Amino acid sequence: MAPPPNPWTGRHGRLCAVGQELRHRMKVATRVVPLPANSGPFRAVAPQDAPLLALLMERAYRGTVDDEGETPEQCLEEVRALIAGKYGRFLDDASFLIERDGRPISASLVTLWEGQPLLAFSMTVPDERRKGHAGFLIRRSIDALASRGHRDLHLVVTDGNPAERLYAKLGFVRTPEAPARAAEGCAR
Repeated sequence: MAPPPNPWTGRHGRLCAVGQELRHRMKVATRVVPLPANSGPFRAVAPQDAPLLALLMERAYRGTVDDEGETPEQCLEEVRALIAGKYGRFLDDASFLIERDGRPISASLVTLWEGQPLLAFSMTVPDERRKGHAGFLIRRSIDALASRGHRDLHLVVTDGNPAERLYAKLGFVRTPEAPARAAEGCAR
């Protein structure tokens, strides 16, 4: 039987993404974060949101350092697998979505991987980037996790991903690299 996928290495179990870029781990201590008065509408993610999240994933990652050429069908398969536990138990009470007029804008999707909360995906459609949506939703995830007694939120980011600046601004710091079993070279 094949080993389970390792989120520390990326969606397809590689330490390297397209173009051989390395991924590294980051974490932030959770804390209760006051909700700003002008926070706008957002909601918790539900399993039936899979098609909406797949549409968001396909649009958000297209043309980025994390674009692995997934089709809309593959994105739907990935989202359904995430919700079903591919990267640990899906934490719907710490995963959030912003939508406008039925259109997905941004999402933060959190799982519990080997006992540690993992920001498995943070996605925002291109025309809504740099408007604070991702930061707001990640803060909501951090708050939800703190309220439930979790101490840290982890993530994996590809070197060169512009979101790294946002993660640093939110207090994420680099942690030791992925486990040795995941660091067996970058060959595709």
